[in-house]
Amino acid sequence: MLKLASKTLFDCKFCNKRFTQRAKLEGHIRGHLNEKFFKCNYCNYRSTIKSTVDIHEQSVHLPFFLKCAFRASLDIGGSSTLLLVPLYHFFPKSFQL
Repeated sequence: MLKLASKTLFDCKFCNKRFTQRAKLEGHIRGHLNEKFFKCNYCNYRSTIKSTVDIHEQSVHLPFFLKCAFRASLDIGGSSTLLLVPLYHFFPKSFQL
C-alpha cells in the first residue's frame, strides 16, 4: 500500500498493477488465482467480478415479457362489471415456452 498526494494505492503482489480501491485490487487478484466466485443465475457462466456477471445476464439472458389477462369482476354501485386485467410475467431470454 502506498500513499500519494492523499490517495492510497493498493499494489498487486503478482503484477505490480496499482488500484485506488481495495475492492478493485481484490477482484484483480481473484483473476490471477482464477477464483470465479460469481455465477450467472441462468447458465454456467462464472466470473471473478460480480458486475461482469450482471452485464452477462443483461446482454445474454435479457428478460422478455409474456402478457396475458385474467378476468376480475368489480362491484360498482350495485352492478357487477367484468374487467380484463393485463398481467405481465418475466422470463429469461433462454426460457422455452
